[in-house]
Amino acid sequence: MLAFSHALWTLIYQHTYLIRFNYIFKYKRVFLKNFFPTFFKQYNVILTHIPKTAGTSLRHSIGITENIPHLPIKWYKEKYGDHLLSKMFKFSFVRHPVTRLLSAYFFLKGGGYKGIPEDNFFSEKVMSQFSSFHEFLEWFSPSKVWVYIHFFPQSYFICDSKGNIYQDWIGRFEQIEKDYEQLRELLAQRGIQAKPLAKRNVTQKKNTPKLSKQEIYKIYEIYKSDFDLLNYDPENF
Repeated sequence: MLAFSHALWTLIYQHTYLIRFNYIFKYKRVFLKNFFPTFFKQYNVILTHIPKTAGTSLRHSIGITENIPHLPIKWYKEKYGDHLLSKMFKFSFVRHPVTRLLSAYFFLKGGGYKGIPEDNFFSEKVMSQFSSFHEFLEWFSPSKVWVYIHFFPQSYFICDSKGNIYQDWIGRFEQIEKDYEQLRELLAQRGIQAKPLAKRNVTQKKNTPKLSKQEIYKIYEIYKSDFDLLNYDPENF
């Protein structure tokens, strides 16, 4: 098992968020302060972009040219109010917590998104310490889901502050082709002519590890809220 001293982990944690703080507030302060994509306003829709659930592919296929950060729906609700959001079509895709964690691991292990300094730093200073997903999972814990946004529970993104799902439509990554076609029909009713699904930002992974029952159970315990809320079977992925 890979062991980080408390002092070392604290330093990495603080340094990662220092970079994030500088990146967001130095370069994106005005952007986030007034963030509400033109596409959202024009068509009265909100795509809740959960990391590693094909959000980048969806954005390009639907025709959203603006970058959509990983903001939880509660952020929009608290900033713009339920009166506005209740009139908007709120949608997202979710994914089995096991395969999502695997995807996040391989994505960050491979350096993350090019040009995103916090991805690059986290990959170099944290993910490079692990030689396998098994080793990473030994280190991973309920408190560590909050060290990086790609590990945040999906419930964080799609629920309001009371823990209730605040989405009008949710598709599943496991049947993305089928669900995306349904989404295209719903968006067409709002005047959005979405293109066929184009796969973007696909995580390249090799030798997907075979997980033990103990490892699957650990992931279940860490992401129990997602398994229960989204009705996923821990062993069926």
